[in-house]
Amino acid sequence: MEQHATNADSRSTVRKTYKEQLRPTPAQEQALGEVLWRCRTVLARLDTTYHAFFRRVQAGEKPGYPRFKGRHRYRSFTFKEYGNGARLDNGALVLSKIGRISVHWSRPIEGTPKTITVSREADGWYVAISCAEVPVKPLPLTGQETGIDLGIESFATRADGQQIKNPRWYRTAEGHLAMCQRRVSRRKKGSTRRAKAVAMLAKAHQHIAHQRRDFQHKEARKLVQQYDVIYHEDLTKTCGSATWCGIIASPRASRMPGGANSSPSSLTRLQAPVRG
Repeated sequence: MEQHATNADSRSTVRKTYKEQLRPTPAQEQALGEVLWRCRTVLARLDTTYHAFFRRVQAGEKPGYPRFKGRHRYRSFTFKEYGNGARLDNGALVLSKIGRISVHWSRPIEGTPKTITVSREADGWYVAISCAEVPVKPLPLTGQETGIDLGIESFATRADGQQIKNPRWYRTAEGHLAMCQRRVSRRKKGSTRRAKAVAMLAKAHQHIAHQRRDFQHKEARKLVQQYDVIYHEDLTKTCGSATWCGIIASPRASRMPGGANSSPSSLTRLQAPVRG
């Protein structure tokens, strides 16, 4: 989940993105695959990429020429206006020229839908719905503050010296990943068996990513429930020195309850609060 908060003239707007899994039929899956690399958002993203490239050239920065992206590397397309090509109807997602697609809802949607993004991942299709004017439900104040220092041996260390252990999901799954990779290497390129092996390898990597994200959500949730203000270390890229930055979060005023998924995806993404 991503959450963005702004505060201006005592008026606050909270945006929240809900990511849900789609259940398309085989015909709909084929149609989604066709739309994925033929949609107009491809040109919009290409235009944004080249604008950024020329901006870096004019600024004297490292240009970083845009790389070619084949159809198999393009994994999402966006409807920038809700109701114009994409809408919700009685718990189903209705897409233009594709039809009604069943959705596996994990939570009710709050606020006003603004954009809809359909993406393909290793285990299927997902829809991300960005909503505005989501009601804010502050957590009760505790009167406590802390600082966190992200590390290598431990995931993070609090100001009181308590360490959050790193579960090292990748190290645990290295054996299974090696087996999946060897299976891909043995298959003939272009064959159906290789495609199945590649899909299995992708799901293995996706499982590790989900484990990491779940762990980060839960640990961040514990922190925002326990502390009102959290400080973190700001690393300077030029010299590598570390300095303590200012207040980066007031979780009581900006976090919404609802379990671990309501927390930010990483400890360094805690953002400034919305105060009424």
